[in-house]
Amino acid sequence: MSGVELFDFHELSELSHDAKARAIEALQLGVTRVALVLSAITRRNVQGNLVRFDVVDPREVATNGCDLYDITVAVPVSTGTAVTRQPLGVAVIPRQVVTGMAELLMGGPGEGEQRTPNRFERSLLARRLTEALGPMWEALGLETIEPPGLTYVGSPLAQIPLSTIAIGCSFATASQGWEFTLALSSTVVDAGLALEPKTSGVTMSVAVKDVPVELTVSFSPIKVNAVDIVRLAVGDVIRLEHPQAVPLVVQAQGRPLLLVRHGTTGRRVAIEVLDVLDVAELAEIAAAETPLPALNRRSARTIDEQI
Repeated sequence: MSGVELFDFHELSELSHDAKARAIEALQLGVTRVALVLSAITRRNVQGNLVRFDVVDPREVATNGCDLYDITVAVPVSTGTAVTRQPLGVAVIPRQVVTGMAELLMGGPGEGEQRTPNRFERSLLARRLTEALGPMWEALGLETIEPPGLTYVGSPLAQIPLSTIAIGCSFATASQGWEFTLALSSTVVDAGLALEPKTSGVTMSVAVKDVPVELTVSFSPIKVNAVDIVRLAVGDVIRLEHPQAVPLVVQAQGRPLLLVRHGTTGRRVAIEVLDVLDVAELAEIAAAETPLPALNRRSARTIDEQI
């Protein structure tokens, strides 16, 4: 039986359209929150965006030129307090992304190099991504006794699930960008998505109590040449680079509190609350006085704002 491979016949494609839409929305929020954690870790302005959510054949996951990291989750043994680790999927990360993100985590610009990453770079990236990806697992509804961990194993040993959902994530600073894929077991993802969405334990009343606070909502910043600013006149239109699908972050006294969707109600601009951020988890951002991460600008979808 050693040559027999187990195959998961439960297809994620059986999920309803609403369930898939809910998953994409939850994952977009999760990636945005991962970017906030990376901002706290690196003390840089990190943007995040969900770029892919597909059910794929594992052979369709491009691995050439990539490092593969097994993602495992701790599962309690039936007796005692011992745990065993079970496979959740594989993180497929281009080697230039490994060297680039490792350089960023060490305080460098994060340019990356087309070479084989060394042991330290792989270990550093695996450890830091294990810390940062917590909001992704929460978005997928995964209840674990400890955060899923990443371990570099190399392509010969890594096991991409035979029933795979590919989640593409992109992160960027003002000058550099990185993209990688989480190839996860569709059964595990499906089980998490089947659960009712959790309500956040952090409410606005707990976050700010009875003290009046001023909330600030802003789009991602854009760069404009000085000569163009001089030429601006009433009625000119500036094209923003903030993707319509990416949430905005609401701040109170420089601290991120909410993720919101922008729109209109009647003749007024309005926002719809999508998520309440865990202020306690983001305390490092305020302590480090890290600038609020601008959200990803790589999408081609933009909106126009008249000045």
